[in-house]
Amino acid sequence: MISGYYSDTGGVVHGFVRAADGTITSFDPSGSLGTYAFGINDKSVVTGDWQDSKGNQHGFWRAADGTITSFDATGAHITFSVSINSKGTATGSWREASSGTQHGFVRAAKGTIRSFDVPGSTGTAGNSINDKDAITRSYTGKKRTYQGFVLSR
Repeated sequence: MISGYYSDTGGVVHGFVRAADGTITSFDPSGSLGTYAFGINDKSVVTGDWQDSKGNQHGFWRAADGTITSFDATGAHITFSVSINSKGTATGSWREASSGTQHGFVRAAKGTIRSFDVPGSTGTAGNSINDKDAITRSYTGKKRTYQGFVLSR
């Protein structure tokens, strides 16, 4: 299976999954004005984010049976979930409502969310997670330079 997103003729963005036989299933979390599916694992669990009517972004976790669970890191007004491993652990980033500061997060399959920051960074995000829960991406240094990191369990 693969996942992704598309715009309909009205310009609304929807998530989708495509099965090996070519069947495409569109989906949106309840209340979504735009759904962006970014990651899918070998169990057909999808992660991504969606936008509400107030312009806030929320993460989601879509089970293989189509059940969608929305989530946010504590204090977030924007949550971007971009990658998921075979255990259902997802990673991405979230932004504080008050300052806009970006932090990384790890969401366990059971829903526990942990935030993380690279020491000395002014913004951190997770982009990819493997089956050993190692996360990689970039962070913004104090001089607005981007540097890579690997976060291991």
